Amino acid sequence: MSDSLRILSALPSGVTESAEVIAQLDHCFVVGFGRMSEREVAAVSALPRLLAQTPLAARVKDTCDALLRSEFVERHFVSLACARAALQGAMTDALAAQACQALGRSVASDEPVNIATDAPGHHSVFRESARHFLMEMALSGFAQLEPETLYPFYATLDKIQEEPGLIRLAAVLSGFLSELLAALPIPSGKTIPTYRWVDLWTRAMLLAVKVTPSSTIKMVSGEFLPLGCDLHHHRSLFSVCVHGLLRQGSAHRYVRTTVSAYKVDTVIGHEMWRLLEGTYDKLLKAVRDCAVVKLSDAAMLESGDILWDESRASVGASYSPFDIGATVLGVGKPLPRAQISAFDRHPAQLAELVHLTSYKVMKIDSATSKKPSAGELVEEKALEIAGCKLPLSGARLSDASGMTIDRIEKSQELIGLLRFDRGRWAVQPLALKLGSKAELSGTPPVSLKAKDDTVAVLRERASKLLRKKS
Repeated sequence: MSDSLRILSALPSGVTESAEVIAQLDHCFVVGFGRMSEREVAAVSALPRLLAQTPLAARVKDTCDALLRSEFVERHFVSLACARAALQGAMTDALAAQACQALGRSVASDEPVNIATDAPGHHSVFRESARHFLMEMALSGFAQLEPETLYPFYATLDKIQEEPGLIRLAAVLSGFLSELLAALPIPSGKTIPTYRWVDLWTRAMLLAVKVTPSSTIKMVSGEFLPLGCDLHHHRSLFSVCVHGLLRQGSAHRYVRTTVSAYKVDTVIGHEMWRLLEGTYDKLLKAVRDCAVVKLSDAAMLESGDILWDESRASVGASYSPFDIGATVLGVGKPLPRAQISAFDRHPAQLAELVHLTSYKVMKIDSATSKKPSAGELVEEKALEIAGCKLPLSGARLSDASGMTIDRIEKSQELIGLLRFDRGRWAVQPLALKLGSKAELSGTPPVSLKAKDDTVAVLRERASKLLRKKS
């Protein structure tokens, strides 16, 4: 195990170079394309050379030439988003191959087939408004953003949030806008989370171009074995991604299922789970009890994402994830999983299930915050396995996940996701073995005290308002 993991200590050829070009381009978003100096001009001029042998070559060259002439139109900023995403996609392919080599697995080759999807005509108006807003943001630059630039877009965002077909665009834009407003006044360029913000800008721009192609759907039956949850949330949305295995006979494959709900900023911490109660009770029970879920003709995308439907699921007995981990998730085990679609290819999307034992937790860094979060404390540590150090990834861990560093240090075994974050490979813990007990990340609470029930209070107030209106 340790010998194969050493492969991850050096990055594949081209990954570092592509990251440097992206970093130079991202600086233009901080300064603003409307006020480029010599440094930003050099970054824009370098982009066409890197993409010269790709299908985007002509379009990117035309875009960069136009930007250098101060010709600022919407299609050029769409091209920038496409070029940046293409570079990240190429990095993802190289990194995925490296991870498979380290784990002794074959590279996924079942490229998802996208299907064109029709959308209501009024959606195009909302997308156009979003693209214009993003272009104006890129022109002014993150360092110059002011409340007057951001607040007016909320009127359009409210309309976008009302459309189920635009939920991905709404989720990204609402979180991005909230994060920008919370950062005002924008700090100096050295402390701006540039890569993250340009990532969000790029994703929003791509989602705002046209309706996202849908993946083909197939119906699957079998047993879903939850291994832990990723909790994603900002002031307007709570989303739970459950990672697990789909067992069909003796075969296993890596799958996920995601459920989400809109929220308000007063609903925080463990109260966020109340948003999912009554709609996803079987899924919550399965994660809470570490139980097998029997699926009958459940819809699954080619990406390996199960479209959760409570009517297709029944919760069975509890199981031991570490018994499964020892036989299915070890190095050299042929664990099938889907290829990441071209639209979603990004290093942050890489996730390889791995089962680790015989490790020690050691310190490799020091937290920079005065009051570090649970995730930041995890980031300080690494797993040492027979002399090989593999950092722990805490950047994705919500404080509501329950994955604290003291629990990790007391564990004897770990099931996690091999992730690529902050320019290096790291392990995000999903499940821990503490004695004879397994603890899953993101386990929902068994119950909530009435005095903490903000969701119930808000629902009652909303109900009273609706009764008055009727």
